[in-house]
Amino acid sequence: MPTSIGHRAIGVAETLGAGRAAQVARVEAAVWAETIANFDDLSFLLLPRPAGIADKFWSDSQVAGWTDHRERLARHGRLWAQDDLSYFRTSTVNWL
Repeated sequence: MPTSIGHRAIGVAETLGAGRAAQVARVEAAVWAETIANFDDLSFLLLPRPAGIADKFWSDSQVAGWTDHRERLARHGRLWAQDDLSYFRTSTVNWL
């Protein structure tokens, strides 16, 4: 089970350089499925990962820091709660 959302992702432009970053069509992340027994397990292992990864790679890394990333990520919590989805509620994010 997740223990942290870890602010480790590096933006595409930082990794490839601004010129090559425009050539990136998508990003991906792995999920290990050995412990998944039902949909709640799956959503808990996935969320907030897709939203966090998408935000990190779509945001300008020169402007968006951890505080901005955390605030944008927190907004998704309300949507997941409305859909009764289980997700990892790390204490480093003030979930809405």
